[in-house]
Amino acid sequence: MRLIQEDFLSLVDMSSLQKRGFFSDDDDKGDDEDEYLVSGTLELNLDQRYARERLREIRKIAKSIQDIKMMFIEISDMVVTQGTVLDRIDQNLVQADLHIAEGVVNLVETKTHESQSAKCWLVFLAVVVVFSIIIVIVIRNKRLG
Repeated sequence: MRLIQEDFLSLVDMSSLQKRGFFSDDDDKGDDEDEYLVSGTLELNLDQRYARERLREIRKIAKSIQDIKMMFIEISDMVVTQGTVLDRIDQNLVQADLHIAEGVVNLVETKTHESQSAKCWLVFLAVVVVFSIIIVIVIRNKRLG
């Protein structure tokens, strides 16, 4: 933009010098035509520069839009990846819940077996004590009688 302004000022200076007669021929008709050509050329140059500047800005905007598009694609990929990870975590939590419920059932069964085992040991001990008493009684009766 700065270059456009500088070019414009130099062209304006040039046309003002021509108006003052520094570059004039003795032909007045030629001055009018030259002035008209200079102003037309000035407008054409300015229009071309504005068009180039506008094109540069449009390209910058297009590149920015392309960059934004790429960011959205990357974010989309990350969301899909994170969704897959979350699905796995959820699946693991469900499996952990099932394993915990199964473990609780196994603990209840183990407790039941332990109490039955303790009862069996008590019955076995009682049978051994009764059998021992019977043997002692039989041995005593043989000695006494």
